[in-house]
Amino acid sequence: MENKITKRTDLLDRKGHVIKPGYATKMLYNYNKENIKAHPSLRTEGMGLLSNLLR
Repeated sequence: MENKITKRTDLLDRKGHVIKPGYATKMLYNYNKENIKAHPSLRTEGMGLLSNLLR
């Protein structure tokens, strides 16, 4: 079953896991990049990494 997000919520917990998976019709997730638990070389500044890969 799909989970519709209707209230503003954080995207990731302190361990880097998605708190409440689902969809929203407008941006309701609070994105905190300090909660990303990935190797520093995999972290991105917005869409910079993706746009560099697509060139």
